[in-house]
Amino acid sequence: MAPKPKPKEPAKPPAKADAAKDPAKGPDPAKGPDPAKGPDPAKGAAKPPKKSIFQKIPPKFIAWCIFTLTILLFILFIILLVLYLQLALAKRNPAEAKLVILRKSMSRGLKNPKLKHANHARVAQDVVQLPKYIVDSNNDYNERKAKYQIIYRKGKLRSAETWQIFEKNIYYISNTEKTWFDAENYCKIRDSHLASILNEKEQFFIGNLFGQPAWIGLTDENVEGDWVWSDGSLVLTKFWAQGHPRTHENGTNMDCAFINPSLGKNNWNDADCFELKKWVCKESLDNDNDYPLGQTRPMPEL
Repeated sequence: MAPKPKPKEPAKPPAKADAAKDPAKGPDPAKGPDPAKGPDPAKGAAKPPKKSIFQKIPPKFIAWCIFTLTILLFILFIILLVLYLQLALAKRNPAEAKLVILRKSMSRGLKNPKLKHANHARVAQDVVQLPKYIVDSNNDYNERKAKYQIIYRKGKLRSAETWQIFEKNIYYISNTEKTWFDAENYCKIRDSHLASILNEKEQFFIGNLFGQPAWIGLTDENVEGDWVWSDGSLVLTKFWAQGHPRTHENGTNMDCAFINPSLGKNNWNDADCFELKKWVCKESLDNDNDYPLGQTRPMPEL
């Protein structure tokens, strides 16, 4: 008899199905963790990526920093713009353009072989010193300006008195009479002296101030015959009337001079210093003299 065939064994289900049916066995280690169940708690959770330093800064802080930097840059721009405008609008020294032209001319001249430059080094040195000359000139101008401002204020104060201006001098015309010495002291108290007459124009001006004799600052009190001005000026010209000066008359010394307008151009006379006459004071406004403002020339001893 033929042998009977063996019955077929049922097919085994997949391992996944077995794992699902048998939780005790767990997932197949060859296939990895089951995504449906999530990560294996025994192995730990996955680590997130590290953040950079800039990512850790709050966005509000970054915005604040950018805003502050913008404000600072804007302020800096305004400051630079103001400085530029100040430089652009600043008044330049009028000699600066001429100095630039001079330097360019010298540069072209020194490059020209046809020109002789025997003293070019000296000229160049003078050009270098020009800015210093300009500074010194400006300082001198400011000093003179200050002096003239003082003189102007002094003139306003004296405008109430009988002072008149002629060229670089101011003159006081008296209304009363004094001796020569008292008149000189009157003038000295007012920072002036009895008038000195140094040229024909001044002689004509003072001669027309009075209609009667008036003392001027000429005297030979110290040395007989040596006539000097009380303000220390040099006797540059003389307008003595005919027969004057005299040494004495009737035993009286004639040591002081006065002007007598009725005699015409040459109208200087000498007389006793103690006679009473009108007088004229004179103060120089010329700042080129050697005497500081407010001081007068030394008066000769009388």
